[in-house]
Amino acid sequence: ILSTQLNYNPLIISLTQYHDRINLITANSIEKVNSKLEETMNLLNIDINYNWVNYSILVGVNYLYDQNKENIIINEIIDNQVVYNTKFYKSTRNGFKEIK
Repeated sequence: ILSTQLNYNPLIISLTQYHDRINLITANSIEKVNSKLEETMNLLNIDINYNWVNYSILVGVNYLYDQNKENIIINEIIDNQVVYNTKFYKSTRNGFKEIK
């Protein structure tokens, strides 16, 4: 079963049993951000760790306002396209493990 990130919820691990998600593979393109920025976003009730739309807006805002300074977002923008570093994860008993 394929699904978009909009259907993802981190509670999927605690609400399902391991054998039910043994073939679950998750793709993630959201990178870690500056901890101070993450705290500020949390205070504003903006989730940038699991919400794809919020993260992609943050990438765009960073590009518009911070082109000549140190970027707070890792993703590069080349030819007006964001280069996402997509990582794949498989389900484990306690969470996810990156597939390398």
